[in-house]
Amino acid sequence: MLVASGCNGDSPPPDRFAGDQTAAKTGGARHPAVDLPDDLTVDQVAARVARIRGARFEEVPSTATVDSAELVDLQRRLIERRYSPAEQRRDREVQVLLGLLKPDEDPLEVLETVADVAALGFYDVDTKRLRIVRGGVKLDPALAETTLAHELTHALDDQRFGLEAATVELDDRSAALAALREGSASAVGEEYVDRYRGGREPPQELTPEAARRVSDVPAYIINSVMFLYLDSTNFVDALRERADGGWRLVDRALERRPPVSTEQVLHPAKYFVDERPTSPKVVVGPLLDGFWNRSQRGDIGEFDTGQVLAHGGIAPAGAAEGWGGGTYELWRRGGRCALPCTERRVLVLSWDWDTARDEREFTRAMRLKIGEGSGGDPAGGRDSWRLGDGAIALDRRGRSTTVALAPSVELARRLAGRSRR
Repeated sequence: MLVASGCNGDSPPPDRFAGDQTAAKTGGARHPAVDLPDDLTVDQVAARVARIRGARFEEVPSTATVDSAELVDLQRRLIERRYSPAEQRRDREVQVLLGLLKPDEDPLEVLETVADVAALGFYDVDTKRLRIVRGGVKLDPALAETTLAHELTHALDDQRFGLEAATVELDDRSAALAALREGSASAVGEEYVDRYRGGREPPQELTPEAARRVSDVPAYIINSVMFLYLDSTNFVDALRERADGGWRLVDRALERRPPVSTEQVLHPAKYFVDERPTSPKVVVGPLLDGFWNRSQRGDIGEFDTGQVLAHGGIAPAGAAEGWGGGTYELWRRGGRCALPCTERRVLVLSWDWDTARDEREFTRAMRLKIGEGSGGDPAGGRDSWRLGDGAIALDRRGRSTTVALAPSVELARRLAGRSRR
């Protein structure tokens, strides 16, 4: 999943593009004027957050007001410092080859669109400041209050546990960590509404122009944002339920034992028993003829695996629930071709599954995805297909599955059948 890990530039779920961002109130140079209800101040909202969380602020962070264009520019500069253009290009290649994005869709540009039209603010872990955003969400005082509570929680967690600065990358562990941090803030926000607003969620509405732009956001990006705000809250709620409603286990997770995979976030029981993912190993280089270089390698978690299956509405994302571990390698041959060209690219993915039944369920879903969802034409044998200017093959070994995308059917079969170690 392409995620923003940390708290720089939070954005809310697309169906409620507000309610979990930042706002502030008049009260001196440190807290520029923003309307809050009932003559509340930032310090008063912070005191409520601290009461809910059972902790104290070292200092209530100062605020600054920016417009959405300034926010986008700031986020771009933050990302460029930690996520090189080469890394961005390689991650995008993988996402396009997996069908998660179209060739002309740049995930960072999409995220900038979301920030431009929907973000109300964010907590910046570098400067330790809350920034308020004048953007596409209609911000009334009640919404300002609840979004401020969310962002103040980020600041409080940072002061207590030292949140790392934002990184943006295609990485399952980073996505799980980001979910923990967002879940902590969202859970506080929900309790804040129950305690101090009588359980009444504030109105949340995009401007017509913002709504139009959000409607063009790819499903993969929308689902990634939903994971960071909704599934994350469910995860933190599970931690609190295990701790009889307290925050002890949330504190422990933030301090020293965060979830290590999106699987643990999606299925908290896996976190409680500390079920860690395997690291499937593939050896690709010796199976390639000619001059190839490995461009990228990484893990593919349960969330992204489910998104691959579900993209296009053909195969069920639930077929990824038996995920035990996943890895991928992207290789490139000399020369240039535009995405999603497979003439000069090889992508090998391998998964482990918890049970043989899980493996069978995933394989059925993947066959459906390739054949009907992606328009693959059978290429002789059950598990190989011609696809566009390349081919794809699938191989099963016990409780593992390997899929290879390659320029030819023969190479795809060789990689799928012989790369797993």
